[in-house]
Amino acid sequence: MKLKTEWWKLSKQLVVMVVGALCLVGLSGCGGDDDGDGDWVGTWSMYQVSEETWQLTVSIDGESESVSFEMPGDLSDLEDGYYDLGSGMSMTISGNSIVIEAYDSSVGTLRMTGTIPGDYQSVEGDIYLK
Repeated sequence: MKLKTEWWKLSKQLVVMVVGALCLVGLSGCGGDDDGDGDWVGTWSMYQVSEETWQLTVSIDGESESVSFEMPGDLSDLEDGYYDLGSGMSMTISGNSIVIEAYDSSVGTLRMTGTIPGDYQSVEGDIYLK
């Protein structure tokens, strides 16, 4: 359960960063890049910096924010399935795909999609506002 707790902390940090970045850029989206997940607003990436340290970067409209956090192991420790992270947040892992959704009443639902490569030491993807 410690891994689930760590992911919950990560998701909470991610949501705070994304909401803050969205406020900075005035909630601008590009409807032309919409692929059914909502309006595309930016990208996110997460990399394992050391054995127990990860870095999360969120980029929206040319502005980037990064945060480092502690999480032992790599992404191979997570099993396929749906994870209810509480506070309106969820994560679904299926194969090498990851989707994190978070609801915030001021902006709506943020959907972070990503692909986990074979080394399980990074993930990157897109951020959508539904």
